[in-house]
Amino acid sequence: MNLAKGVCTLTNIPLDTTTEKKLVTFAHRLFSIGAFKVDIKNGFRVKSHDIRPDTPLSPYYLNLRIGENKKGKLTSTEVNEIGNFFYNYLQKNPIEYQGIAGVPRAGEPFAKALQEIVYYAQSHALSLVTLKKEEDETGRKIGKVLKTQDLPRGSNVLLLDDLITKADSKREAVDQLRRDGFLVTDILVFLDREQGAEVELKKLGITLHSVVNISFLLKIYEEEHLITPEDVAHIHTYMGKNL
Repeated sequence: MNLAKGVCTLTNIPLDTTTEKKLVTFAHRLFSIGAFKVDIKNGFRVKSHDIRPDTPLSPYYLNLRIGENKKGKLTSTEVNEIGNFFYNYLQKNPIEYQGIAGVPRAGEPFAKALQEIVYYAQSHALSLVTLKKEEDETGRKIGKVLKTQDLPRGSNVLLLDDLITKADSKREAVDQLRRDGFLVTDILVFLDREQGAEVELKKLGITLHSVVNISFLLKIYEEEHLITPEDVAHIHTYMGKNL
């Protein structure tokens, strides 16, 4: 199946005007619901600190989880909108895949939203692979493939997630899917934090796709005086030092 052709990613292909306007509006909504925060003084822990606890705290935090998952800020409205951004991206960018999987747990709502959007738009039942997180001596990690919705082994699975920093959880998901006999060649996220994930994924033979990157959000928030130029400069310095 080649559903994939979608909204042009801000990281390499210019956006069409309509899509850019929608993304700007959505960026404002994320800020208004408290999904984006800046704290230069105290910083925030992010997923990569589980593996690299000594790295500097992030001066910003983007919470793209639903309420039942670590007190996330997104409602079904925002989840469906991100699902639509994914669908549009896949309508305009050629990616070959036969099924999708959300990286647990943050990516799962977006995978389900995309599955529903595809069904209503095309009357096509897109196969959804479910991954499970399990506990071991090192903490929670992606442990196994739980459900496949009749997708045969050897099929190409497109991984979906909210954002990406260092690709650690994505690597876990890729390893598990490949051990189970699936192919993984592409990962689509809503936001790239621009901290080296693209390079790391290339080493695994995987192409990273993102609807937006953090530089896009920072530009919007600075232009609207929601954050200061000093905040932006500090965040960019942090990004450059933590690739």
